[in-house]
Amino acid sequence: MYRTLTLLCLIFSLGTTLSAQDIETHEYFQIETNKTAYAFGDNINVRDAPNTTGKVVTQIKAGTILKILDVAGDKLALKGVEVPWVKVQFLQNGKSQQGYIWSGLLALDRVTRDGFEFLLGLTRIENGVYYQEVRIVKQGTLLATKEYKSNAEDGHEFGFEVLGNKGVPNITNVIRVYNYMPACLHWTGFSVFLWDGKTLAYMGFEGGTMNVGESWDEIEFIFPEDKGGSGSDGLIFKRVLSGKGDYIGNSVETITKTVWAWDGKQLVHKKDE
Repeated sequence: MYRTLTLLCLIFSLGTTLSAQDIETHEYFQIETNKTAYAFGDNINVRDAPNTTGKVVTQIKAGTILKILDVAGDKLALKGVEVPWVKVQFLQNGKSQQGYIWSGLLALDRVTRDGFEFLLGLTRIENGVYYQEVRIVKQGTLLATKEYKSNAEDGHEFGFEVLGNKGVPNITNVIRVYNYMPACLHWTGFSVFLWDGKTLAYMGFEGGTMNVGESWDEIEFIFPEDKGGSGSDGLIFKRVLSGKGDYIGNSVETITKTVWAWDGKQLVHKKDE
């Protein structure tokens, strides 16, 4: 199921808000027949039966376009992820083929931009926490991967967007993965990445964390093209608002801002403001 959600989290009487964001979101583990899906794993075994003892009939590469024909067989649990097998149809060397794969090897989402395929997948679940990974593919070749702790849990939804360089020199795209929990009592926001055509780097988390009646934090990345950004300087501002308060409206907030630059491999701290 797909929905467009606007993120606007009001922390009761404390008056702290997260910036509104519009992004299409998805629920985890929504597998539907006759829908298009994409291979997330690279060199996935395609079997003639929906189990690990089925004969391997071929392998498919990350980004392969698949049609879900059926949800079949018992669920298989690997690395904390328990999902069923699916029967899929795909083209390989110009020939239509069918077989079974474990649905944990399907991409959660896929975006194409600038000749690249950007894939989002779930790699493992540990202690209820979802670890996800961004993969970048071009013409069937896996170019880059980056796994990260998403902090998502059961009941969360996710979104995936690939933007331009937002004014950062030598960067091709800013990538943002959104995780949303339908409540204002925990956290919500984006995991942010930078892609320069060769290197995929994790910037960190942008959004809000909160413990209502005690403390809250809001982290915002301000890119050169954003309102209040550095413009032609190509610098990235990181704004952090921290607060402490209680249930009756007493609160104290502090705001810090640091300045970062991309050196071709990683973000480098330049100064504090």
